[in-house]
Amino acid sequence: MTENKSCACHAEGAPNAAGGTSLISHSQAYVLLILARLLHTMIYFHGEMRMGAWILASILISTAIETLLCLPLLALLSRFGGVGELIRRSPVYGFLCAAFFLFLSSGSVTHFTRFMQTEFPQVLPPVAVMLVTAAAAVYCSCLGVQALARAGTIVFAAFAVLLVSMALVSEAKPDMLNMIPVTEADMPDLWRMMLQDLSSSRWLVMLPCLAPSIRDVRTGAKKTAAAYLVTKLVILELLAALTILLLGNFVRIIGYPILAIGAYARTDFIRHFDAVNMFVWSLNCILVNGVYIFLAASKMPAKSPSKPNVVGAVICGAVVFAAAYASYGTGLDYNSNAANAVKGAAVLALGVAAPAISLVHCKLQKRREEACKEG
Repeated sequence: MTENKSCACHAEGAPNAAGGTSLISHSQAYVLLILARLLHTMIYFHGEMRMGAWILASILISTAIETLLCLPLLALLSRFGGVGELIRRSPVYGFLCAAFFLFLSSGSVTHFTRFMQTEFPQVLPPVAVMLVTAAAAVYCSCLGVQALARAGTIVFAAFAVLLVSMALVSEAKPDMLNMIPVTEADMPDLWRMMLQDLSSSRWLVMLPCLAPSIRDVRTGAKKTAAAYLVTKLVILELLAALTILLLGNFVRIIGYPILAIGAYARTDFIRHFDAVNMFVWSLNCILVNGVYIFLAASKMPAKSPSKPNVVGAVICGAVVFAAAYASYGTGLDYNSNAANAVKGAAVLALGVAAPAISLVHCKLQKRREEACKEG
């Protein structure tokens, strides 16, 4: 009788609410994870912190900590080929994940709207930006995880081309004097940015929720994580180095680092990269929010677990729009200390602690099953 209680930890490729029988490769999952992190970078506002080598050190330290934090999750996925019964069947875990993704989505829509109104106020009024972004994200989420992954590959390629192009044709000249060495006065900013970066490690929650939709997750989980961490480190360090060397403290005038680099980039065909930036950022914002809504809707009851939860996606989209509208009107900052604390706590609880507990549960369950067979 005990043998019939086979642990769901060992199940792989079962039908799932996160995408049914439609599966994506581990490389496609990596693209969705890195695009979510890039969206955070795109709409990140630098503020009044001065530039210097301390930014490079902060990114390196936070990435090293991320590598340690992901070990329980990777052990769970690689050893048991699934997220474990405790996670898969827990309504509390599912509800908290859905709430976390909706929080991230409403925050990204709010910040994207502020970015558009600051840099491109003539395009659309704020309400229209939020409504169009939320509606387009819902539509994308209803297409399913495979469509999101295929579109994500194109958007990631567009971002890579944009970043390289702006760096190569920039009229600004590198100035090594801008690379101010790390001093004791930089330590508060260094630790603050490190904590901000760690609180944006949303991939630790996204990966277990995407796991049922990843083909061969047992063999691909480590590759996905490694590719993500290496790409994140290289892109952020490259972006930070370019911003420091080319612009220095001038970035504080524009506020958005990538946009600041584009302000100095010109070619014979493109006199201003602002429009290109807006196009690529809009695509990525819609796609990533589509992923957030897709994952949130996957945690809601659905008529058919083999198809995207359309009703759930519409409900989630309405919640995102309402929350973004309220946040924009009240001036709520999703990058404040309080918001970062909430995001950081969610990452630790849902992306680190829960997989660690589920891993222990799976190991104990496996030992009981082996003891039962021997007996």
